[in-house]
Amino acid sequence: MKISVHTNPSSMPESFSQGSAAVVIDILRATSTMAMAFSLGAGSIRLFARRTLLMECHRSQPGSVMLGERDGRTIPGFHFGNSPLELTSEAVSGKQILMTTTNGARAVESVSHAPVVLTAAFVNRHVIAEFLAIRQPEQVYLVCSGWKGGYSAEDAAGAGALIHALEKITDHDVSIENDEALAAMALFNTWQSDLHGLLRRCSHGKRLIRLGTDNDLRWCSKLDCIEIVPLQTSPGCFSPVVIS
Repeated sequence: MKISVHTNPSSMPESFSQGSAAVVIDILRATSTMAMAFSLGAGSIRLFARRTLLMECHRSQPGSVMLGERDGRTIPGFHFGNSPLELTSEAVSGKQILMTTTNGARAVESVSHAPVVLTAAFVNRHVIAEFLAIRQPEQVYLVCSGWKGGYSAEDAAGAGALIHALEKITDHDVSIENDEALAAMALFNTWQSDLHGLLRRCSHGKRLIRLGTDNDLRWCSKLDCIEIVPLQTSPGCFSPVVIS
């Protein structure tokens, strides 16, 4: 299994080989929130890069739940922002979630044509690694959502955490394909005992702290507490998969 890390979606290839998979990582907070929503029983999650398209979809699907943010702030008129801790099973169980975020939704859109698309965070890192170890894609692209086209340390650490788990599960039967992957592994190794500290120091973490969401940072820094794989079933649409 070949693994490469891409620090923002702009470096992704225009086409993917049939034996490849893309894993989108947005630790703060889209992919963490997706994991939480599925753990609370959400039936499906559909991501939109543009909020206008999301709102059109919501009008045609009464009962769907609108979840979204711009620059970390909840979009006015939406049911929820992008905080995993806002969600409840009563609000999302069995529902279709329509979601738009500043970075994660765009990252998903950039790789939605890949044969296999997953989303990953610290909270479901190990089960994502297990899924990949079972499927054995020839090439795995770990796609960091970043911040408006730039680098995000927390997403790179998330990629490093996933590689760390994959190496353990496969007994190091993986091939590291680029320097970004090596750097991501080094970043995770440095901070793995204090991931909350890393999130508090990174630029987007500081932005969210100013918005009063430090509890989100603490929750998003947890490793391996959710056993659900968000798997794309059609472009931009995800369903939960449980590995028994």
